[in-house]
Amino acid sequence: METDRDILFWLKGIGTKFDFKLKLTYKNISLWWFCEPTLTRLVGNLIRNKKYESSQNMFIKYVTKLPRFYYFYFLARTLVRFVLGKLLTSKPQGDKSACKILAVSYIAFWRDYPVAGRGDKHIDRDAILGNVITTLRNRNFNVVALDQDSSLLTDFRTRIKKRQFGKPVESYLTLGAVKNAIKAGRRSEKEWDRLKCNNEFVDSLCYSGIPLFALLKDDLAKTFCRNTFIATLSIELVRRAIKTEEPDLLLITFEDGTLGKAAVFAGKLEGIPTLAIQHGNISPYHIGYLHTKEEVSDEIAPENFPLPDKTAVYGPWVKRVLIKHGYYPAYSVVVTGQAKYDMLARADESFRRENFCKRHGLDPDKKIVLVCTQPSIAEKRIIFLKSILRVPKEFPKVQIVIKPHPQEKRNWHKGVVKEQGAEALVLPRSSNTYEAIYACDAMLAFVSTTITEALILNKFVVVVNLTGRPDLMPYVESGAALGAHREEDIIPAIRDVLYNEEVRKRLTEVRKEFIYQHTYIQDGKASERVVDLITQMAEESRRR
Repeated sequence: METDRDILFWLKGIGTKFDFKLKLTYKNISLWWFCEPTLTRLVGNLIRNKKYESSQNMFIKYVTKLPRFYYFYFLARTLVRFVLGKLLTSKPQGDKSACKILAVSYIAFWRDYPVAGRGDKHIDRDAILGNVITTLRNRNFNVVALDQDSSLLTDFRTRIKKRQFGKPVESYLTLGAVKNAIKAGRRSEKEWDRLKCNNEFVDSLCYSGIPLFALLKDDLAKTFCRNTFIATLSIELVRRAIKTEEPDLLLITFEDGTLGKAAVFAGKLEGIPTLAIQHGNISPYHIGYLHTKEEVSDEIAPENFPLPDKTAVYGPWVKRVLIKHGYYPAYSVVVTGQAKYDMLARADESFRRENFCKRHGLDPDKKIVLVCTQPSIAEKRIIFLKSILRVPKEFPKVQIVIKPHPQEKRNWHKGVVKEQGAEALVLPRSSNTYEAIYACDAMLAFVSTTITEALILNKFVVVVNLTGRPDLMPYVESGAALGAHREEDIIPAIRDVLYNEEVRKRLTEVRKEFIYQHTYIQDGKASERVVDLITQMAEESRRR
């Protein structure tokens, strides 16, 4: 079956043939890089006849059919966040003469975490950058933390919680930024009007014998215009932030997202060094990190994809992937481990299985199988969940606990459980995933960092991949987890990880090397290693 990787490189060929990189240019950087991932997913979903859509995607699809409505919708959200930034942002803290770091993240990464050794005490922080920012401030760095809200409507509650931590990137909005974004969107509209009349282009949109133009033309039009508009506005917001704050370094997570990518590009334009922090799984199939050799260069030009100056990654395996499949220069990829995993080294101080069971009405003497779901496998997730809900019938002494992804609706899982007449606990989306992993005996998931986290906590894992496509991460291939690639494989795999001592021994033996390759040294000091790298880069920036 075709993968998103295959589709991406097919689109790259079309983009090169019709010179999209040059035609969609802003400040000598191509906005085509913001369109490629969206178009890849659109084509992939169409080919696979994927039916599921999130509420946000449905809103964008149907409401934005109104002429230019999306501009007004996005600008309204931007203005709301601009006002919130002015009203709810605390005054800057720290020594003004100290190195200044501009940290760029997303409000969706805001999480509730337990404090090690403090019982039930919890703190709110950014899941990816929180530990790093805390360590930076402890070392007397001046940190300005920015975020963007990608929810359908503005997340007021989280914004209020974060008022002591940072501010919206929209706080730097100017009329000039809005004008530039609208101009870029309109230029793209004109380019699309010419392109849709080009018969050669129309004929080229045929993948695996499937003519795509008629099916995709509305989505293509919106992608060209909407993505270039948002990309330009995001670049301008970060450029304005850089000029206002005058940082020594840009610290960025989710650099393959719109704001993250815009931050890298803005840093290049303004001559500020950029450090990207790996935020999730990266594999040879991750379309956000796949490039051709010709695309990668330090020179600012439309045909070049601006990479971060440095990228801090989980482990040696990811470094090899970026060098081989993304053509990242070897010197630019630094293995530090993941700062958010520092707390896993002290998990015994933070969590108690008996507390988890008592809070959720579970029997601590029975085994717990944790199921972590994801919206990315929407076309197969109902089969996945229904199959797992048969487990209590097969194993009466096993309890099923379901942890929805933060982007999923909990009511959907509850509905499936009720429909099946099954016994299963559905946790709130906001519940602490690490605590649930710590308490379980085995975990099931498709492709998620929760699998890596379970392995770090010495749990047995079954990777359930019913898509017919290759596993995106080598959990099963390495021998660190069992795989279930057909519905009928799920129950036997669960039996093996729970009761088959030979299988459990084999998985345990492989686990240690896998953890090193994919998450480096689990010593609770990844934050320190990241901050050491930041210190080195910031000091070099100051000497220039």
